[in-house]
Amino acid sequence: MTANLDKSRHLQLEGTRNIRDLGGYQTVDGRTTRWKTMLRADNLEKLTLHGQRALVDYGVRTVIDLRQTVSMLRSPNPFSTSEDVRYTHQNLKGDIPLSEMAHSSQEILDAFQKIESVEGIERKILSYCMWLDFRKGQFYETLATLATPSALPALFHCNGGKDRTGVIAALVLGIAGVPNETIVEDYAITGKYLLSRHIANEAERGIDVSDMKWEDYRDLACPPKVMEGTLRHIEQQYGGAEQYAIAIGISGRQIASIREAIVE
Repeated sequence: MTANLDKSRHLQLEGTRNIRDLGGYQTVDGRTTRWKTMLRADNLEKLTLHGQRALVDYGVRTVIDLRQTVSMLRSPNPFSTSEDVRYTHQNLKGDIPLSEMAHSSQEILDAFQKIESVEGIERKILSYCMWLDFRKGQFYETLATLATPSALPALFHCNGGKDRTGVIAALVLGIAGVPNETIVEDYAITGKYLLSRHIANEAERGIDVSDMKWEDYRDLACPPKVMEGTLRHIEQQYGGAEQYAIAIGISGRQIASIREAIVE
């Protein structure tokens, strides 16, 4: 990991652990991603009124909720009824288990059989790749929103701000021209901010992991190899983040809009 991960990108707001600004990253052509334009986050359910106001004051105009329907209903997003922020729900993972979808096509059946045959890092990589391959409509809607100037600054989030949020962040940063190494770091640093949640969850089960280092939790929950494998899939199957966006229906004008918004 490098020093490319500026501590100032983490917004410490009560009720959340993992809100981060995607600004300040160097691109392959020597430019920099713009601050206060796109943010990634964990669940906002417990965000206080003060925290909500802080995000509005930060400039956030749109919140994209990537969670499944049951999560959205069980812990409503505080911005879902906001008059200051546009709220949209894009169920990136879907509510129907892959096992129940397997009969719908040979392609999904093959994917289901493949993911059932592996564990650990390989299983997580395949999960991310399946979202990319089989939930293209939701990826399209999410990127299309981020390509709309009036929607920015925008924040997208899931439960932990790690998996679904991590894949969207990877696509945005890839379109911006941020190198893969940095995209992997942006994904893996999530372990630093979710460690406290892990410690609390384990304590409820009577397990003391209070001395765990964040790097150890990173290797458990969001190892760099997972994002490396996901980026490799995007490159091999589609030709890269921009080509993936085109493949799901994002126009050249929309891609230019995302790049113009996020890159200084």
